[in-house]
Amino acid sequence: MHSSLQLATDPLYTPWQMPIDLAVYDQRPFTSEEWKALEHDFTLNAKTTRTVDSIAARKALARFNAPLAHVFHLRHRGSAGLLYDVLHLFRSEMYRHQKMFWEWTPQEWQATLCPTPALFLKR
Repeated sequence: MHSSLQLATDPLYTPWQMPIDLAVYDQRPFTSEEWKALEHDFTLNAKTTRTVDSIAARKALARFNAPLAHVFHLRHRGSAGLLYDVLHLFRSEMYRHQKMFWEWTPQEWQATLCPTPALFLKR
């Protein structure tokens, strides 16, 4: 068994690091333009709508896509098949919680992600 001291002095040892640096993302609160875009996205189901307003709404919400996409790609190793659905889900949840995912409580995260895959699919 290796001690922590032995590992730390091993030249091949690199301590675990969080793979995503949260400091690189814009975590400011919603702007009024973003809130209107989120409302538009939620109320008109802009997921399947291709109007000029829906496209503008998605552009206004673009800063929320990067951190979600980065986590998604880490988890799913580059598979982009469901990414758009995940982004839409998170926009809907931000609207439902009335705040950005950066501000969610652990309980709000659990309500969004559900404790089991079966409950998530059911919801």
